[in-house]
Amino acid sequence: MDEFNCSICEQDYDAGTRDPLMLPCGHTFCSICLQKLLSSSLNHCPEDRTPISATSISELPKNFSLLRLLNKNSIKQDTTMCKDHKKRLEFICILDKAKVCANCALFGRHRGHEIKPIEEIVNEIANKAECLMEMLQLIEQSQKTVMSDSMKSRMDKLYDRYCNKKIFLEAEIREGFSALRKKLTEMEREALESMNKICKDIEDHLVNVRDIPKLIDSSATSWKNKVKEKLNKINILTEDLNFDNIDILESGCTDLFQNGEKALVELEGLKDIHLEPYEDMISSFAVEFKKNLPSNLCKIIFNNKTGKGNEDVVDIVGEEPTMKSFNEKSFNQAMDVLKFKTSNETDFSAAGELGDMAAKIAPYLPDNSFLTKLKLAKNNISDDAAIEIFRALADNYTLQVLNISQNTLGNACLDELIEMLNINTTLTDIFLQGNPKLTPEYKSRFATMTSRFRRIHT
Repeated sequence: MDEFNCSICEQDYDAGTRDPLMLPCGHTFCSICLQKLLSSSLNHCPEDRTPISATSISELPKNFSLLRLLNKNSIKQDTTMCKDHKKRLEFICILDKAKVCANCALFGRHRGHEIKPIEEIVNEIANKAECLMEMLQLIEQSQKTVMSDSMKSRMDKLYDRYCNKKIFLEAEIREGFSALRKKLTEMEREALESMNKICKDIEDHLVNVRDIPKLIDSSATSWKNKVKEKLNKINILTEDLNFDNIDILESGCTDLFQNGEKALVELEGLKDIHLEPYEDMISSFAVEFKKNLPSNLCKIIFNNKTGKGNEDVVDIVGEEPTMKSFNEKSFNQAMDVLKFKTSNETDFSAAGELGDMAAKIAPYLPDNSFLTKLKLAKNNISDDAAIEIFRALADNYTLQVLNISQNTLGNACLDELIEMLNINTTLTDIFLQGNPKLTPEYKSRFATMTSRFRRIHT
């Protein structure tokens, strides 16, 4: 039987219309016949009756060895003569993508071009096609294994769980702070009530030192005015007394003397009033208000066990970074790890406050092909030292995780960090939480630099 014919329809194989497709048992038939075979109730090889598991011809591989033979046979039949040199067109000009003869390649207009025999080109194409086919089959098998329906369903459920958890946590934060606001409103009301009660007591005291003395003073002034008016009518230097002045001797005028004595006693009593205690009382009247919220008022906890970034984050809302004093032993241990490359992770967080001393780290960072993670959390790195570190990291292409959280990095330092990140493309996780100088403007700039390949945590 002709190896170039399908044994079912006895038609010649043809790339594109009657592709030779191979069954798992090794027998080959044309794509048209196999399509009819799979569409019918027959699901076994016509030659040896081996069961066929495929349900579509797209699942069956092409017989590239047979296609190569078909191409060779076609080339031999279609080979024409060169019009210029009357020689066989046995070569292909790679530059012009045209068939040429030997004279065209050596002396003609294709001279100096890359020339290859037709058979070699056909073999290269067939080999690459076979490689692609093998890769296609591997990818299809991998897809069936890795991206199974159950795995896709699990991924979708995981993402849905995350979305629901995010909504729940957002609601929990809002409810928590809403309750705190209500509590603060109640505390404000109680504080105002307490203050007003004290104010009432103070006002009661101030009546004794302001209103009563004023009333006594006003009564005394009124008495003085009456007496002055009476005395002006009496002329003690004249014996011819006015009849109107005789009433000063009458018993009804005794009230004038009694009121005078009362005013004098009240005025003398005012001498015993001391204002200093009242002044001290008002001076001590104040409000003591704690402006700083407790550091553990709200914690955002994130335990990362995925290996992506390899960080556990506890972001304490409103907390200022607290620095430990310098620990020389921990600093030297971390420097030895960095110098002698005993680990791909270097952690300076236990070294405490470093300041300008952090600049000693910079010389060991460029071209350090062993370092993948550097932690400088809560080290109070000075801006000058941090700038040196960032400039050194611009020449490091293996570092993946940089943790500089809980530091006080200034604007110049943050600008240098942004410039470094524009150069260094290997850093995938950068941690900047707890930096009090990280303004909303800088957070927005870092957000624009975040992608699915890089996460910047602010």
